[in-house]
Amino acid sequence: MLLMARYFGGRAAMDAFNIAFMIPNLFRRVLGEQAIEGSLLPTFKTLTTRGQTREAWRTASVILNWLLLLLIAAAPLCALFAPQIVSHILAPGFTPETAAKAGDLGRLMCPFMILIGLAAFCGSLLLAHGQTWAYGVAPTFFNLGWIVTMILLQEQLGVYSLGLGVLAGGTLQLAAATIALQIGRRRGIVEGECSSSAGLIDPHALDAMRLAGPICLAAVISRCASIVDKAIASLLDVGSVAALGYGLQLALVPFALFGLSVARAAFVPMAEQAAQNDAAGLRRSVRHAVRLGMLLLVPLATATMIFAHPLASVLQRGKFGPEETKMAATALFWYAPAMVGMGMVSILSRAMLSLKDTRSPFRAARWALYANVLLSGALALTPMRHGGIALATSIAMALQASFLFFALRTKLRTFGAETAA
Repeated sequence: MLLMARYFGGRAAMDAFNIAFMIPNLFRRVLGEQAIEGSLLPTFKTLTTRGQTREAWRTASVILNWLLLLLIAAAPLCALFAPQIVSHILAPGFTPETAAKAGDLGRLMCPFMILIGLAAFCGSLLLAHGQTWAYGVAPTFFNLGWIVTMILLQEQLGVYSLGLGVLAGGTLQLAAATIALQIGRRRGIVEGECSSSAGLIDPHALDAMRLAGPICLAAVISRCASIVDKAIASLLDVGSVAALGYGLQLALVPFALFGLSVARAAFVPMAEQAAQNDAAGLRRSVRHAVRLGMLLLVPLATATMIFAHPLASVLQRGKFGPEETKMAATALFWYAPAMVGMGMVSILSRAMLSLKDTRSPFRAARWALYANVLLSGALALTPMRHGGIALATSIAMALQASFLFFALRTKLRTFGAETAA
């Protein structure tokens, strides 16, 4: 992020990149991380808990075959229609020059969705075998590939070096996750492997894909909020899209290190306890994860709001000047409370998925989208401008977390009664 700010600043070039990256990133979230992790891991853990290891790996193989088909079909289509997606949906307020650059960058980065989708699949298998450390380390290789490519090529290719960096990073992350699985297999931690000969039909895989449907819809809805935010920002001052991007990335650093890590670490035991009908254990795991998440994220969010401008000023170098710093600090200040909401949503939604309840996360995401769109449109018209869009996101995340909290509390009471019966 520091290097991006130094080399490309916070104006039209970064506006174009932020919008272009949304195209492959949407499918990364929908078909990759959320759908695969949310549907494969509970199904896989249920089968292995019952001692059906062979069936678990056959199920994983069938899911992998379907994932490959979807990703290979989606990537060329997105590349073909990237300019239209940018100009008509993602950034209708862009100038023709910026829109054209965003369309070209979107086309360049579309293969990333295949790489990151496969990396997410491998990561879910690592999580299922308790290899949380490997799952967490793999994205570091993405950042490494991205940074090195940008440094080497930014003078020759400009902002397009970021697009190539995304592809290089995705390749390295997939390689790291694949190697981690191989190491786990040699050590006897991972007992099995996927096979392309498994075909496309398996009853457990079909159950997992039924779970994946609402998860995908919830992920699409969540990303729609981001799309609407960026579209509104494209109608504001030049640099508003980039400022939101920088502010959100700064807010996501502590969330990823603490909130998301807590949620992912808690997901495996919650899935095991749900598979074993251990209602008391599941309640303890949820309570512990929520308390730990709040203990970590509330102070971090508060500190981020207090020190928003000093944190954003770290980016001020090269082409990133005082005006860009001020805009990024405004976005960071209003995004900071969203850390807590995102952390709770990550924990509570995974608790729901461990119980194979996909409807509640979908409903929560839907109501959050409604709130986000209404608030973003209204607050962007105030003097807050792009800061109002960031505040709308924070409020929407709080509402989504509240919905999930009350839904999960009701679900756990029912789960306890069913277990006792």
